[in-house]
Amino acid sequence: MDWWKLPGPRSFVEAVSDDIRQGKSVFVCLPLNCPGRLESSLRESLEEDFRWTSSTVEAGERPIDFLYTQFASDVASSRLRNEANLVSEQDFCSRVISLEDIAEADWPEWSQFFVEYERVSRAVQECRRTSFIVKAEGAGALLPMPAGVGLSTRRWDDWLHRNDMFLFGAACVHERETGLETDLVTALVSALAGWDPDLCERLAERELAELIRPAGLLEEFASERGWAFSSWDPSDACWAIGLWHTYLGLQRPHTSFAAFLNGSRFIDNLIWRAEIGVLMPYIEEKRRQLIEQYRAHLKVPFETKFGVIDEVYDLEIGHVEFLLSRSLALSKRQLLFVSQLKEARNTLAHLSPVDSDLLLEICSSVHDN
Repeated sequence: MDWWKLPGPRSFVEAVSDDIRQGKSVFVCLPLNCPGRLESSLRESLEEDFRWTSSTVEAGERPIDFLYTQFASDVASSRLRNEANLVSEQDFCSRVISLEDIAEADWPEWSQFFVEYERVSRAVQECRRTSFIVKAEGAGALLPMPAGVGLSTRRWDDWLHRNDMFLFGAACVHERETGLETDLVTALVSALAGWDPDLCERLAERELAELIRPAGLLEEFASERGWAFSSWDPSDACWAIGLWHTYLGLQRPHTSFAAFLNGSRFIDNLIWRAEIGVLMPYIEEKRRQLIEQYRAHLKVPFETKFGVIDEVYDLEIGHVEFLLSRSLALSKRQLLFVSQLKEARNTLAHLSPVDSDLLLEICSSVHDN
């Protein structure tokens, strides 16, 4: 799945595209390791209305010289080359020019150019006005962006929607041996990835046994990124290298960073959230199937320490297991599976993830039950 086609990322693409259609130039500020294909998505959104050109700026090139060389090289040498004349050059009009790799040392001159260009381009009709999309990544995204009526800054932060990562995770995870295992892997991958699609893709390749013991995977990922963790730092510099992101209105550390800060308790909570969303509905479905299949063996009223159950469908999975264990209606293997479901349900109800070995046993038993 193309990341930028998801609801939240797509809204970011649409915001940049809308700015361009309003005749603005846009500075797109991105952290390092931002998902690829952003430029392709912007181009797909805009190329029907504009001539699109992507250019890489060489260090030390003056803005006016660079743009005249690229888009108005046949202009007479006697004609003054400046922003006011550039906007009227025929071959320069009605374009979207995507620029990247502007060197930090050259940024003050380019910034001054954009301010002056914005001023003179106001006199050009929007349908003929050329706009710039300037990609600033990592440390470059922290440079002061020029401001003006026709200039816009869009920062990739706090655009994700609630279910974006689950949708992306579901698209990344290949089908496993059973539907239960596929659902568990998808939920675990989405929860552990947090807001990072790169981590999501990496985890989606792993087996269930690895995902329920993910500490080593997260450490490996952080090491490959070259991250050295210390204390929590909500600075923009840490956002720029991908250590935190604003998600659903809150600054959230990268999962590997959060695991370093909070240890196993944080990881266990993520695993529990993933498991409860999959296992509780599965256990409830199995409970109802057992009641319907072995109803003759489930005698009510049934007395518990909390009161008497008169309706058979009100029996919990533990009650069903207790009654069936005395009826000889199930084989030992089937009864063991019901007991495992009961144990898993009780563990989740106490806000803890299911024991790793037990979870793997449940998944391996699904074929037989």
